[in-house]
Amino acid sequence: MHHKTIMIKVKCDGDFIVPRTCFHPLDAIRTDEPICGRDYFPSEITSNTVWVFESESDVVISGEDTELQGSVVKPWGSLTMSIWGHSGRLIVGGDLIIDGNFTELHNYEFDPDSGPLPLGVDIDAVCDVPPSPPCVETYKVLTGDTVCPSEPEGIVKLLRASADLPEGEPVLYDIQLEPPAIGKDVHTVKFKVDNPFTNHTDIFIKYEKLEWGTGCEFMPFTPGCAIEAPTIEVCCHNQKDIDPFALVNIYFASNTDSMVMDIGSGGEVTVDKCCKPPSDYEAGYGVIKYTFEISCVCPGGVTQRMLRRG
Repeated sequence: MHHKTIMIKVKCDGDFIVPRTCFHPLDAIRTDEPICGRDYFPSEITSNTVWVFESESDVVISGEDTELQGSVVKPWGSLTMSIWGHSGRLIVGGDLIIDGNFTELHNYEFDPDSGPLPLGVDIDAVCDVPPSPPCVETYKVLTGDTVCPSEPEGIVKLLRASADLPEGEPVLYDIQLEPPAIGKDVHTVKFKVDNPFTNHTDIFIKYEKLEWGTGCEFMPFTPGCAIEAPTIEVCCHNQKDIDPFALVNIYFASNTDSMVMDIGSGGEVTVDKCCKPPSDYEAGYGVIKYTFEISCVCPGGVTQRMLRRG
């Protein structure tokens, strides 16, 4: 495997014991025994190798007298290194814990001789980028602070929360205020939901549908501002002498995000049964709940969307 890019996909929940690593030199003949041991492994193969841990669960990498050769990528969950040593880069979505008696981490570049992993001849075959996405990383359009230029304080209010919101981007974006349909007097509001936490979370959105029934949208394992996020349409309340408004409950559940786990793992908050959450949320998951109020009209009836059209 000299001069090759080596990717090893690991399906592991819990403990991963590093196997003994051996190699044949370039000038070896067929009858030669492989060379084994952490002190002899060539750096050029180490820099060509990456281990990709696909599990969302926390993983412990251990081995009393072995060294893991090659970079490690674990996008989700935390990683504990209880091994003798590691040579390569470490990319961990959750927490990185060093918990070995003699653990040494050696920083090697991931720089395979063959270059980056191939994306194919035609990049459009693997990357379909839609024009004008509703969000690009940390930027989101039509948020509660921008959709109504005549309301500088914004149209989205956080009424109740089981934990503080992370600082940064608004949770609701791509907000559309819809006037009543012909022959009806019911306003609706449409929006999308962002995951404000560091790691992927499951999102449950409980709301009132246009038919005055209860609706619940499930967004599993959401990374953040997802372009493919569903559009939620909520029925607004009409009360005398009060502008119409909508209420929505949003639950964030995770067994990988440290903030959600630390704050929401006490069991005080559970996903509403109307959303039919899986039974495994009762153990091992943290849940945080937010209740938002959304104004369904702008002062003066002027929205950012109307200004764009005009």
